[in-house]
Amino acid sequence: MLGARTPGGVRIEVARHGGPRPHRRGGPSDRPRGGGTQCTGELAGDGDREEADRDGERDLGGLPGEREGDRPRAQQPHQRPHARQRRKPAPVSWVRLVAVPEGHTIHRLAAQHRSLLAGRRVTVSSPQGRFAAGAALISGTVLLDTEAYGKHLLHHYEHGRTLHVHLGLYGVFSDGDVPTPPPVGQVRMRLETERHWIDLRGPAACELLDDPDALRARLGADPLRDDADPDAAFARIRRSTTPLAALLLDQSTVAGPGLVYVSEVLFRAGIPPTRAGRLLTPAQWGDLWIDLRELMKEGVTRGRIDTVHSHHMPEAMGRAPRVDRHGGEVYVYRRAGQPCLICGTEIQRAGLAGRNSYWCPTCQPD
Repeated sequence: MLGARTPGGVRIEVARHGGPRPHRRGGPSDRPRGGGTQCTGELAGDGDREEADRDGERDLGGLPGEREGDRPRAQQPHQRPHARQRRKPAPVSWVRLVAVPEGHTIHRLAAQHRSLLAGRRVTVSSPQGRFAAGAALISGTVLLDTEAYGKHLLHHYEHGRTLHVHLGLYGVFSDGDVPTPPPVGQVRMRLETERHWIDLRGPAACELLDDPDALRARLGADPLRDDADPDAAFARIRRSTTPLAALLLDQSTVAGPGLVYVSEVLFRAGIPPTRAGRLLTPAQWGDLWIDLRELMKEGVTRGRIDTVHSHHMPEAMGRAPRVDRHGGEVYVYRRAGQPCLICGTEIQRAGLAGRNSYWCPTCQPD
């Protein structure tokens, strides 16, 4: 596997044709062809099948990013789509999505798409057909800018039109340089310029918004945005008896963090996930917000979620690195039954608000 970066600075792992690729069910016809990046961005998510549902994941069969209703009919092994194409496929980059991407991923995608498309006239199509009407309205117009808000990606086109994408559990982007390959699988949306192409498969939402401010209004403070208002988030938290972990996962309170960041930032603060929001002090909230903002900014830069301090890294402690197909060193997330890196107590796991919660009972006392 070779490390590489997209023009937007997104770090990816490159698997050359003929070399190893992430495991998935489905034959060769399920894989996008041509050069580019298979980019979901979520590089430090959940990995174990048995806990996938409660940690916000699904096992993806067939083509990454396809919802079940989007998947094409199976082809026989000897059949090759687009057999008329004779050119040798360019190297393809793969990153597999197995969780709803956390906010740092969407900010990385916004930066990448801005780098590839902003200021250019974009041809927009929907090979699958489900976004055909919306594509026709923005095709041929100039992309002015991109924006990330929490887990939502916005493309702002001229004439006041805004494209909204929410990847959800199954969404995936792939991209590359021209020539653009024929669509493979259920491509919900294709964006093309004279230099680049971007395909979108299996999103939870792909639509044009009449009023993007309405979307922003229903979302909480995004730690990665300079216009975020942490005081508004704390006002909601301090009057609630809901467990703090559930409040931080509520996108109308804080937009962007998912289970990894929430579990880890609470551990770093020494606060149990079950503590009622109204018991959080202003000083504790200030420290939580600063830590969450710094961790997520680091995630944007590094392309994965690392939350442990340098003196708790494997090389400093003389321990084996975390075994996880997404990488990232963490304190408690998905470490149930393992010793705490600080005190040695066994990490606990329990259901909370329909999700798994992870904590150390010694470092995060009730």
